[in-house]
Amino acid sequence: MAVAINGLQGSINRLIDIVIKSMTTPEDFATTRRAQAVERVQDVDDGLSTMEKLELIRQFQENESAAGTYLSLINQPLRQAWIRTKLESVFGEAAT
Repeated sequence: MAVAINGLQGSINRLIDIVIKSMTTPEDFATTRRAQAVERVQDVDDGLSTMEKLELIRQFQENESAAGTYLSLINQPLRQAWIRTKLESVFGEAAT
């Protein structure tokens, strides 16, 4: 009987974990992606100035899609080209 109760308790605990994880909202996901992008722009050396990094962070704050794209770009030359296009819209052709 005690074994059955312990097994049932384990099943209930797993069910609770699943319910809690499923309660994450899309907004929570977007906030997490933005935070990850901000951390990565600080950690990855793409040859950016502080002002350029600040501009990217501003864009991540305003646009979760930009943050997600930045995180998805693992190819360094491609990521740097994408960054240049984002910064050129603000700083002009002299960006990066």
